[in-house]
Amino acid sequence: MTARSILLVIAASLILGAPSSHAGVVRVPQDEPTISAGISEASPGDTVLIASGTYDEHSLNVTKGITIA
Repeated sequence: MTARSILLVIAASLILGAPSSHAGVVRVPQDEPTISAGISEASPGDTVLIASGTYDEHSLNVTKGITIA
């Protein structure tokens, strides 16, 4: 295997094995019925987008790096 072939294999491995950096959006109540469910569904880096309205929820616990808007 030539040096060029080795570099191509390494580059392909890095590109194909890299985790996705696309942040998602979880919409409340369109995707999840409650804010708590939206927070639970979200992954680090995601945004929980909450529609205008009144939500009867309390003691929300955010323990991962998400944005709530």
